Amino acid sequence: MIWRGLGALVSVWAVLSGSLARADTAACDASEAALKQVLGTRAGLEWELSTKVFDGPLKLALNAETLRQDFPDADPDDQHAGWFIVGDGDTPVSVKPPSKDMAQAFIEHPRVSATACSNVLEYARRSGVVRQPEKSRPHRKSNGLYERTFLELTKAIVSPDGTEALVYVSSASGPLAGGGHLRLFRRENAGEWALAGQLPLWVS
Repeated sequence: MIWRGLGALVSVWAVLSGSLARADTAACDASEAALKQVLGTRAGLEWELSTKVFDGPLKLALNAETLRQDFPDADPDDQHAGWFIVGDGDTPVSVKPPSKDMAQAFIEHPRVSATACSNVLEYARRSGVVRQPEKSRPHRKSNGLYERTFLELTKAIVSPDGTEALVYVSSASGPLAGGGHLRLFRRENAGEWALAGQLPLWVS
């Protein structure tokens, strides 16, 4: 009887461990897709990806209402009206916000750097965007901007059904040239993560 009970516990543990491993793999795959997407949008910049995340500004805006902003009647040129994606001709197009379950999962989970994922860290190293942090202030060019753009990216939080993922992205190219936003990814039919929309949160 005791052995049967232990066997059942081992089976449950194996199932749970497998589920957690799959969820973590999905989160890291989505995180890598997010990093590639961010770096690809502004390929001309020299980036430096932080291995830490300061999400103070995010915490100020972190609630279900903010994460699920959806104002379909708003002017699509007003990107702060809700979730959008850039369409043809660089025109913002309103998109469906993340699900309630996705928003709740993002609120409840602690946020860590995407570099906690080995695949993300390896890709960042290959791309030359992870460097040893400098002790001095960042060097600035004659135009006042930093010599490189500092990037923070959180490890993705994946929805309970595994179809959506959210990451927080912030960047700073100068003292008054930065911002933070959320990016929403959804799985395509082939299982790949694709950018589905973004939501601006703050700008400086």
